[in-house]
Amino acid sequence: MLANPANPLSIPPSAAIPGTCTDLPMVFVADEAYPLRPYLMKPFSSRGLSISERIYNYRLSRARRIVENAFGMLANRFRIFHHPMQMDVDNVTVVVMCTCVLHNMLRSKAIATQTLSDPTSTAGPTVTDVHHTPRQAGAGYNSLSKTVRDTLAEYFVTTGQVPWQWKHANIEIRNYEQPDTDIDSDTEK
Repeated sequence: MLANPANPLSIPPSAAIPGTCTDLPMVFVADEAYPLRPYLMKPFSSRGLSISERIYNYRLSRARRIVENAFGMLANRFRIFHHPMQMDVDNVTVVVMCTCVLHNMLRSKAIATQTLSDPTSTAGPTVTDVHHTPRQAGAGYNSLSKTVRDTLAEYFVTTGQVPWQWKHANIEIRNYEQPDTDIDSDTEK
């Protein structure tokens, strides 16, 4: 159904990546067991990864963890998810949607009573000279799938980078140019 051009799942159309004019299709995130498709992104194989590929793999893994955490929170709150649901598929859809709505209502009520720090803090380094170089060899994926993945990999190390990705992808950033934010030691004297 994902590959059906008639779009029976009503997946939103391609849209521009934030901060760019580049349109990409909406994608699902997957692990290595799945095939790379224009609508299904998987990590680069772990052999000889470039910096941009390591960042891409980290960001993809982070997205997968968020989805897994969401399912875990629903299962923790609603016991119906602790075992297979013995009901019609249409009813399963209604139950899942209802539990999501209930969860969000309960969560927003709890959050309204708390003061939270800003989780989108921009503190951290910005690297300006890392770019993604597409692999010339590798698995026989179709060119559109590779283009989508390569575009995302380039975006994650340029316009779409986040400050903490370098640390969490275990990348030493001191070897790369950073914007001049420190006072030169000669000018301090």
